[in-house]
Amino acid sequence: MSGSVDLTSGAQAPTLDVEMFDGGVRVAVVGELRRFGTDELVSTLRMLSSRYDADQIDIDLTEVTFVDVWAAMAMQEVARPFRSTGRLRVRRRSRLVDALLDLTGGRELVD
Repeated sequence: MSGSVDLTSGAQAPTLDVEMFDGGVRVAVVGELRRFGTDELVSTLRMLSSRYDADQIDIDLTEVTFVDVWAAMAMQEVARPFRSTGRLRVRRRSRLVDALLDLTGGRELVD
C-alpha cells in the first residue's frame, strides 16, 4: 500500500507585518509557523538583512499560535549568522515559542 499525506492541509502561511522604525526593522509574525509555511519568513528576514542597513531587525512572535520543530530549526538557522552582531533579535514571543526554543536548544540564538 502506498500513498501520500498532505502535511499542509488546513495550514496557512503566517502573516508578516514589516514595519520600519528609527534605525531598524520590525517583523511581526501572526499565525502558524510550520515546515511548509516558514519559507516566506526566512526569505523575508534574509532579504531585510541584505537589503537594508538596519542596525536592528526585531522579530515579534507574540501572535504565533503554533510552531513545529522544522520552523524552529529554520528560525535558528537564520539567526545563527547574526549571533555575533546581535543585529537580529526576537524581541517578543509567546510561551509556546519559548517552550519550543528550550526543547530545540535555540534560546541562546535569540536572547
